[in-house]
Amino acid sequence: MAKLVSPIVDEEDEKEGQPLILIAEDNKEINEYLLETLQSENFKVISAMNGAKAWELAEKKIPDLVITDVLMPKMGGLELCGKLKNEPLTSHIPVIMLTAKTDDQSKIEGLEIGADDYLSKPFLPKELLIKIKNILKNRKILQEKFQGEQLNPVEVISINKYDRELFQKINKVIEANIKNPALSVEFIGDQIGMSREHLFRKLKAIAGTSPSEFIRSYRLNRAAQLLVEQQLTVADAADEVGYNDVQYFSKSFRKKFNCSPNQYAKKN
Repeated sequence: MAKLVSPIVDEEDEKEGQPLILIAEDNKEINEYLLETLQSENFKVISAMNGAKAWELAEKKIPDLVITDVLMPKMGGLELCGKLKNEPLTSHIPVIMLTAKTDDQSKIEGLEIGADDYLSKPFLPKELLIKIKNILKNRKILQEKFQGEQLNPVEVISINKYDRELFQKINKVIEANIKNPALSVEFIGDQIGMSREHLFRKLKAIAGTSPSEFIRSYRLNRAAQLLVEQQLTVADAADEVGYNDVQYFSKSFRKKFNCSPNQYAKKN
C-alpha cells in the first residue's frame, strides 16, 4: 500500500496553461490549416495524421478538446470518438467531428456516440473558433457550478458515468483518510489507479481545480458541516479534517468562506 506522505496543504500547485487542442486529420493541408488557425488564437495544439496516433496522444496528453475528421486511416473519427467517450481517463474531453457537407449519417452516428458538435467541410475558420470557444466556455460554467457545491457536487452536476464514478472513488479515499494531515495526491492516485499527472489533468478539466485544491476544499467543506451539524469547537473541527495547526485552519477557512469558523457556525 502507498505511503501517506507530503502534506496536501503544503503541496505547490502546478501552473495552469492555455487550452490544449488535439487535431486528428489525415489530409496534410487541412491538418496544417487547422494547426495554424488555432495557434494564431494562442491555443496549444498537437496533431496526428490518423486516429490511432490521435488516441495515443489523447491518452498521453489529455487534451482539453479534440477535433477529428471522420474518415482516417488506422482508426476513423467515429471509432476515436467512441474510445474517448468510453475510457475513464478521457471521457470528459469534448469532441468536434469534421464531416463532409452531405454526410448526414456520420453526423448522426457521431452525436449518438457522444460527439459534442460537428462541422461540415469546407468550413469558415470563424465558425470553428466560435464552436471551440463556446464548448470551452460551457466547460468553465460547469467548473464554476462544481466549485459552488460543497461535499457532493457529483450528485447535482451533470457529468458522464465514468467521471461520476471517478469522483465517487476520490471522495471515498479522502473521507477514509481525512483526519490524516499527510494525505497526498500520490496516495489518492495509487488508490484509484491514476498517475498524479493524469489526476491533475482530469480534475482541472472537470472541477477547475488541482488535486491539492480539491482535497483542501473537501476538508474545509467537511469542517463547515461539522461546525454546524455537530457544533464542534474550532479546534475539534480542525482536528477531524486533518489540520494540526488551528491558526492555519482558521486562515484557510476564512479564505474559502470569507468569515471565521466561529462566525460561520453562528450564521448557519
